[in-house]
Amino acid sequence: MIDIDLATTENIIDINLETDDLSVDVDIDINSFAIDVNINPSIQGIKGDKGDKGEQGEQGIQGEQGASISLIQIKDISEQTYDILEEDEQFLLNTQYNGNWVANLPNIEEVNDNFIISLIHKQDYNFIGNIISYGDDLIDGESNIKMFGQGLITLRKALFQGSYQWFVSNQVSYNTVEMQGKTRRLDFENQSLIQLQHNLGFIPIVQLWVEDGQGGYVEASVDIDHNWGTMNFLSIDFGSPQTGKLIY
Repeated sequence: MIDIDLATTENIIDINLETDDLSVDVDIDINSFAIDVNINPSIQGIKGDKGDKGEQGEQGIQGEQGASISLIQIKDISEQTYDILEEDEQFLLNTQYNGNWVANLPNIEEVNDNFIISLIHKQDYNFIGNIISYGDDLIDGESNIKMFGQGLITLRKALFQGSYQWFVSNQVSYNTVEMQGKTRRLDFENQSLIQLQHNLGFIPIVQLWVEDGQGGYVEASVDIDHNWGTMNFLSIDFGSPQTGKLIY
């Protein structure tokens, strides 16, 4: 038989699950998204690799006191450029800089073999994150990888043909559209090249407006290069720095 109880306070959601032999208590902090799990076996003990029943060995678990597991917590990153540390592995890094941002990965040789790091960006779909590897380290064969707009990315240390590289094990973009015809705006300043990973899945109609020097904007006539294979990317080369707005 399984009993499930759900209770809420101002900031905490408490879920309790009980069976004849096990009690699991989950506390979720809705402000920090921190999750705490407590597992309390009602049997006298659980045998570990070196533990006897009812006793705690070097790797055993003492049943009467239970086991506490602390899951991933959110770490807010306000800096534009952040150097990821090995101890950041326990966090989900929440990038909050109001603009394009940079995250520098640690030396892959100096982190543990199971190292995994996740970053999330929910500020604005116009911002671009640049995740840069250390020295000659590679990310899926490249020195850096970009995160366009709002989304989540997870990288892990992996072994490729006898050497370590960063492997993107998960990448999710929140920049989805329900239908064609929904427009978006990208503001740019003093840029001669725009590379936009829009992930629309179709070729958008693009309007480009640049400052006219009189306090307004004029529609620009430039070549727009689309990726006709994936239909998720476009590139615009002005030839000189421009400031304006891209509508797509």
